[in-house]
Amino acid sequence: MISKPAASDFVITDSNFRPITIVEYDGRSHVDDAQREKDKIKDHLCKIAGIGLLRIHSRHVTKLYRGMTLLRWIIEVCEHQRRWYTAQADGQLPFDEPFDPAFIDPGDSAQRFPYWLSAPATQTIHSFLKKIDLQVPKGWTVFFGRDELDTGYRLSCLYFGDKVLWSKTAVRKQELDFPQYDLLSELDICEFGIQLNKFRQGEIAASSTSEFRSVFETFCQRFKVDLSHSMGAFPIHGSWDPIQGWRTRQ
Repeated sequence: MISKPAASDFVITDSNFRPITIVEYDGRSHVDDAQREKDKIKDHLCKIAGIGLLRIHSRHVTKLYRGMTLLRWIIEVCEHQRRWYTAQADGQLPFDEPFDPAFIDPGDSAQRFPYWLSAPATQTIHSFLKKIDLQVPKGWTVFFGRDELDTGYRLSCLYFGDKVLWSKTAVRKQELDFPQYDLLSELDICEFGIQLNKFRQGEIAASSTSEFRSVFETFCQRFKVDLSHSMGAFPIHGSWDPIQGWRTRQ
């Protein structure tokens, strides 16, 4: 059940009307210093009360991926995760079985595995790579990093011949227990699929490998970068260090 109290934008409760999650819509007013101070107080109160706090903006409620908003994905996945861990504690599921929202099938949805938002985009990317000549170097590589505020970033790149198609996506750290890395991964692939479709339709051009090198080196300098996903070739040589993360080399 969702109600709208004076102190918060929305409160999500359980069946006994006990608050589970507070949802705050951070509009333009939240850049004001006075409002930021109020936000800090609300963050602190939720933390000491043990109530999850989710801060969203317009993209969470206006953009659809497989017909689902990001807000809906987060709220429903949180509930599935809670039930999953309860079932493990009760011995109904193996304790070492990881929770993966992409492979949850509620059974009452019009499509299979509805929380696997990136399924169509993933198919599009694989289909594109299959159509490229086998003699042409090609690959799909994704890198992950975090900033000082613990915001997660993903840089995806599709390499084919001497061209690179890339996109960068970020998901802010939330004071809420949910699979944030899974959301970042899903969102990144969805957005990258949109980029690929625009490229195939002639709306955007791919970058040269030298142009992408500048983008990639800036990404590596800003974050401690880890390799998240690799399939096929990558145009830039590099190495991974446990302290500094991924670094390029000539």
